[in-house]
Amino acid sequence: MLTKQIIEENINILEQMESNFNERLGALPEGSIYYKLQHGKARPYRRIYGKEIYLPHNEARLIEGLTNRKEIERALDVLNRNVSLLKGLKEEYSEPEEMIPSFLKICKFSGNNEIITAGEVSKMISKWHSISTGNPRYRKGVNVASDGTFVKSRADLLGYEHLKMRGVEFKYEHPIMINGNLWYPDFTIYRRKDYKMFIWEHLGMMDKVEYRKKAERKLYEYAREGYLPLDNLLLTYDFGDDSIDLVWVDKMLKLFDIID
Repeated sequence: MLTKQIIEENINILEQMESNFNERLGALPEGSIYYKLQHGKARPYRRIYGKEIYLPHNEARLIEGLTNRKEIERALDVLNRNVSLLKGLKEEYSEPEEMIPSFLKICKFSGNNEIITAGEVSKMISKWHSISTGNPRYRKGVNVASDGTFVKSRADLLGYEHLKMRGVEFKYEHPIMINGNLWYPDFTIYRRKDYKMFIWEHLGMMDKVEYRKKAERKLYEYAREGYLPLDNLLLTYDFGDDSIDLVWVDKMLKLFDIID
């Protein structure tokens, strides 16, 4: 469920990223790099203090540094806009109940009047799948999606089934290479019209300090690769109350032009 605390957490994470990026800029060469087509080849140039300087091949370190500066400045621009958006959202946000997914609201099943929670819904889904398959591997502690895919948590199960229901093309824990390391996002989502990739991470234990530190490092690595919230990275959270906000998920999928 979206709350002001979650919005504030996002703002803090992004502002920390801004601080880290600004610190890295201080160690990079000044100026901007761009390329001009000459004799059929793209040649690098540096603009500094209003002057244009050609960069020969033996200036490889300078070219790399200027390229890094350009990428970080682009990331900072996106981060600044996202921080402004989130601060605006925080100011406008009123009651959490307005963002609660309809299936997590107080509801009634035919034959009884029990109030259910997100955790209970996901347990029921896992139990139904276990009974239907009869496979002993599907017992307590294992979550299985309706197509037989094993997932790590009940929140992942809900997210998996929700993406299927929405007709979204996606992969679960598909490895991607970021800065020379393999990462396994909860979901990699592909926009059908141009096959652009988006990442959805459900940060499920944000009430635990060590988990939160690892999550912040992961988000920092994603940002270095260009995956940023409200741009191509979808984040949902659980602060120990076994919750997931599918209304927020749908808002982001619409923002990314993945669903109508």
